[in-house]
Amino acid sequence: MSRCYDLRPYRLALHALTCGSAVSKSRTRRALIEEANTILKFILKAPPSSSSLKLYVRAIQSLRDYKPIGLPAITIRWPLLIALFDTAQIRRLVENNEFCWRMQAAVRIAEASGSHQKRFLGTPTKYRFFRSCLGILLALSLDSVWQLISSILFYLYPKYFSLNKTSDE
Repeated sequence: MSRCYDLRPYRLALHALTCGSAVSKSRTRRALIEEANTILKFILKAPPSSSSLKLYVRAIQSLRDYKPIGLPAITIRWPLLIALFDTAQIRRLVENNEFCWRMQAAVRIAEASGSHQKRFLGTPTKYRFFRSCLGILLALSLDSVWQLISSILFYLYPKYFSLNKTSDE
């Protein structure tokens, strides 16, 4: 049942719940913050700080076309699945150049932020050499698994790996 007709005499306009409670002129800023949160969660393996989110959105606003790249909803729910799009095979696609640029920008923002320095610099421990070797082996094995899964999914569902659509609905 639509309530827009009932509210017309009161000059009230309804907007979608996905836009949030704050009234804004467009949904692009909220979508960019959601995109920043997803990409930075993938990179940092932890929730990003609000300053990192703001820096990412400002970078997109000033250097790019101020539109979200349209990440699939499943990657927003589980940011780990961005690894499926972050392979050499996918990066070669021309339409995914914007995704690659934004990933690089997010990595640079995360590296520069002081609150996430442990993720990139590590902390000295007693068994640093053993842990480093184990971490490298784990990273190589997980990367091989992701490459295999991504290759299989890329050939089965190629249209889902094109990220050049925008989410201005």
